[in-house]
Amino acid sequence: TLFPEALGANNGFAAMDEGVESRLARARPNEGGKIHAVTLDIAVARIGGTVDLIKLDIEGGEWALFPNQAAFSRVQNVRMEYHLVEGRTHGDLMTAVQALGFHVAHSVQRKTGGIVWLSRV
Repeated sequence: TLFPEALGANNGFAAMDEGVESRLARARPNEGGKIHAVTLDIAVARIGGTVDLIKLDIEGGEWALFPNQAAFSRVQNVRMEYHLVEGRTHGDLMTAVQALGFHVAHSVQRKTGGIVWLSRV
């Protein structure tokens, strides 16, 4: 089943930033936007309540998902590209994912972000 939606911190609508380089493109909450957004809780519940593997590449939007510990507790593994937006650092990412109970199995750090493979501790 395909759900043509974005993940976000809140349910609602979003709009893509216009006129920026593709690596800086982000969907931002915007009630007048055309992109339907749902929380990770909703997405996990619709597919049965647990997730073996989630792949995230949401252009900086990952930071808004991290406070949702309840939803991430039902995810076993994550493969994620992350982006160092709004002054974030690689250390911030490591702190966030470890607080969610994940072990970093693989990490590639780049100047503007990186890739991590996460698994449950």
